Amino acid sequence: MSSKVIATLSVPGFEVESWLMNGEILHRIRIVGRVGLKERLPMYQSTLEINRAHGKMTYFCVLDNQDRHENTMSFEDIKQLDQMLLENGVTEFFGATITTDVAYASLVSLADASSKAADIGGELMATSVPAEAEVFILEKIAAHASCSISAPSPNDGKTSA
Repeated sequence: MSSKVIATLSVPGFEVESWLMNGEILHRIRIVGRVGLKERLPMYQSTLEINRAHGKMTYFCVLDNQDRHENTMSFEDIKQLDQMLLENGVTEFFGATITTDVAYASLVSLADASSKAADIGGELMATSVPAEAEVFILEKIAAHASCSISAPSPNDGKTSA
């Protein structure tokens, strides 16, 4: 899979590297301090600008909180982030969260259900194993890239009379 870093960001609570991989953008987000909605909004706005600049409506990310920083999010926060994604044209969101906080998996499940209710496709998962997060997100990127590459055009194989 070809890849290169296209942007790096440092915003309160987060360090981000955005990668171009097989024509898709992957945001590798590391939590470096206490984060809540106040910190998430500028981080997502910055990464969404990168997606828009590249014409990408699918959002891929790995959120790494292996260092166990305080990471709060309410259901209202989740709904606000879903609205932000929609307002920025995102149609699919694939995310893997790396955390040792077993309760956080429930929050990820809630966020996954909320995004589906908001009509955003994709899938979210949580794991304590970084390699699992990496495999998950790379498989999603590969599947998405192959779908967009191999999708037949409406006129493939058809002849006009």
